[in-house]
Amino acid sequence: MITPAGVFSTIYTFADGTDGRLPSAGLIQDCLGFLYGTTSVPSDGLNPQGTVFRLAIPLPTVTTPIISPNGGDFAGGPVAVTLSCATPGSTIHFTTNGVTPTADSPVYTGQFLITDTTTIQAIGTACAFNPSAVASARFVIYVVITGQAYPSGAGTITGDGGVERRSNALLCATANPCYTFANWTEGNGVVSSRPATRSSRCPIAHWLPILHSKPGPSTRPSPLWLQEL
Repeated sequence: MITPAGVFSTIYTFADGTDGRLPSAGLIQDCLGFLYGTTSVPSDGLNPQGTVFRLAIPLPTVTTPIISPNGGDFAGGPVAVTLSCATPGSTIHFTTNGVTPTADSPVYTGQFLITDTTTIQAIGTACAFNPSAVASARFVIYVVITGQAYPSGAGTITGDGGVERRSNALLCATANPCYTFANWTEGNGVVSSRPATRSSRCPIAHWLPILHSKPGPSTRPSPLWLQEL
C-alpha cells in the first residue's frame, strides 16, 4: 500500500496456509476504506483452494468544517453564514435545530441566512475518511426595544434595551411631578394599565396631568364691622 505521504507499507503478507499463498486478483476498496481480495492455493489445478478476505486499514479524518462568522451577537439580522471544509472532495452536513449532524443531515450547498437566534452545527464526510469532529456556533439575533413617552417630558422609561428577537423586554414607566401614569399602547390599542409591562415592540407610555382644584369664594359670614359698612 502507498500511504498519502508516498511511503510504501505492507498491510498483509500471504504465507503458506489456509489463507492461500498469493492474491489471485487485484484489491478493491469500498467507500469506508476496507480492502477486499481473494487468494488461491493450487491443488490439482482444477479446484484451487483459497479465501476471500477483507482488510481494515486506519482511515484519515476529515478536517473539521469552519463556520463563518463563528457565531456571536447580531443586531436585527439577517446574518449570512458560510460553511467550508479543507478536505478535498468532502461533503458538509449541518443542522440548525440543536441536533448533532450525521451523514443523513442536510447537505450544505451554499451561503444561507438566519433571522432568529440559532445554533449551527456541521460535520464533514468523505469517501475513505472518518467523519470530522462537530463544528458548532451560536448566533444570537437581538432587537432594541425602546418605549416612547406621551406627552414628551411627562415621565421616564427604564429597562428598555436589546433582547433576543421574538422575545419581550421589560419596560417601566415613572411619572414626573404633576403627572400620573395612564397606560401603555401599541398601535391603536391599550396593552397595559400598569407602569411595568413586557413587549416585543416599541410601546407608548401615556401620562395625564394632575389637576389641582382652585379655592372658590368664601362662604363664611363677614365680620359685623364689615356688615355695618
